[in-house]
Amino acid sequence: MMLTQQQVEIPSGEYVPWSSLWGLSMEKTKRERLEHLGLDIEKVYERFMGNEEMLDKYLKRFITDKHYERLTSALNERDTQRAFQEAHALKGLCENLSLIDISKEMNVCVEYLRVNDLDNAIHMKVTLDEIYEKTIHALENYFEVG
Repeated sequence: MMLTQQQVEIPSGEYVPWSSLWGLSMEKTKRERLEHLGLDIEKVYERFMGNEEMLDKYLKRFITDKHYERLTSALNERDTQRAFQEAHALKGLCENLSLIDISKEMNVCVEYLRVNDLDNAIHMKVTLDEIYEKTIHALENYFEVG
């Protein structure tokens, strides 16, 4: 069998998905805390090929990322094009980190902005604010405890 990027060879000579090894390399409490953050554990583990240090590095970067701040500014200024660019970038970042809740909402926002529906994008900002703040708070707590 040919080894793919999503697989790893285990000592028995079998090839298994990276995601099946998640529980072997990560303590249970850390996994539970990540799940509480709203991460799709299986997807994020595959994406980062089991590298927990790299995952933590990018989760920490998300806390200080400025895309949300710039999205807010663009929406306040009613700049649809800039809002679309920031929302799209943030959606991609959330999807790469498998942050499920915020990814879903960012996808809706991006689609509103894609068709120049600025009013609906602004209207959903309240929901985005709540989910974004909850995510940032959960990440800060995750690194504080971890």
